[in-house]
Amino acid sequence: TGRIGPFLKLAERALATRTWSDAYGHALVATGRVEAMIDPTVSHWDVSAINLIVQEAGGMSTRIDGGPGLTPIGKDYQALSSNGHLHAELIEAFRA
Repeated sequence: TGRIGPFLKLAERALATRTWSDAYGHALVATGRVEAMIDPTVSHWDVSAINLIVQEAGGMSTRIDGGPGLTPIGKDYQALSSNGHLHAELIEAFRA
């Protein structure tokens, strides 16, 4: 909840926004095809391996609030992957 406002502000500045399945979107980040994947609710089995893959490819993978990847928030998991260059900006957008 409360994530649509920050997402829409980011989308105004983006060339394009799309949706992909969980692991596929993060894999696109790892391969350099997209700059970021924002996953506000995800199951750990969908992205547990992709965290390592994104980091080994030189990107960053955390929760949306910047916490360590795949640390549960209540019963939900969150995942934010990026090329690393705009990761702090993405986290800040969701903190506001």
